[in-house]
Amino acid sequence: MPENLLQLSDKLRLIAGLDPLTKRDLAVNPPADTETFVHIGISATNLDGPVRSWINNSFRVPRHKAVLTPGAIKPSLNWADFLRLV
Repeated sequence: MPENLLQLSDKLRLIAGLDPLTKRDLAVNPPADTETFVHIGISATNLDGPVRSWINNSFRVPRHKAVLTPGAIKPSLNWADFLRLV
């Protein structure tokens, strides 16, 4: 068992972080690679606000990647492509 969240895989950190934004229990029913955020149940507003900010600050900036700009995470983005964003 990891001692803290930073020891989790990116996929598990993303599931834990996104779970409160959905009505679906992502820990029990994780997203399939082909599912989009429409299927997962996260709104465009949440994707462009708190999710994008969290991805930038927790994943991209520490890895010296360019930050995601507004509109970069679309509701039509599938889970597999989202995992590549981090």
